[in-house]
Amino acid sequence: IYSDNQGLVQNDNTITSGNYGIGIYATNVDNNLSGNIAVGDYSIGIFSSGISGVVNHKGSITVGTGDSVGIFAMGSNKLITTDSTSSMSISNTSFGIVNLGSGNRVVSNMSTVNLSDDSIYIYSTDNTVSGLANITNNTQINATGSRNYGIYSAGKVENYANIVMNTSGTSGNVGIYSTNGTAENYSTITVGYSDPSTNSYGIGMAATG
Repeated sequence: IYSDNQGLVQNDNTITSGNYGIGIYATNVDNNLSGNIAVGDYSIGIFSSGISGVVNHKGSITVGTGDSVGIFAMGSNKLITTDSTSSMSISNTSFGIVNLGSGNRVVSNMSTVNLSDDSIYIYSTDNTVSGLANITNNTQINATGSRNYGIYSAGKVENYANIVMNTSGTSGNVGIYSTNGTAENYSTITVGYSDPSTNSYGIGMAATG
């Protein structure tokens, strides 16, 4: 589905795409409870650009491997939310939510999300200071594989849900990584395992800058 204006796109059905596809491309999107989006490798479930848009995810999104993204936001002054009814399946080397815009907010209320290998649930380069968090996370993040990041952000992060990084047989998982931003944790981060032979270290929270 493609919309080139500010109108609202509502999805109540199933959208399926192969590799290198986009499920919905629009500024304002409601992926409702019965909205199921499944895309292949190197693909995007929902892509939102433009100014002052709202993306509300209530259904399900499944993405393949190869830097695929569940919800990809650009532009400015957007609100990206995942509802408590929503779900997201993220394959290896892919992302749940990516924010490369300015002044955008991500609020995740999904109950749980699992990361397999080399994946990130929320990735944001947005460091706009507005008094509100750039990322507010209420979703339990579970690393079932290795070398994952729960949240990777350049802005302000507030985490209110458990982040579980200690699945047996995994290593190198990072709960929250803040680069030149701030991160506040109000829940429990269970630190995972390390493998020094591969420079793969389990870390609860880390910061640079």
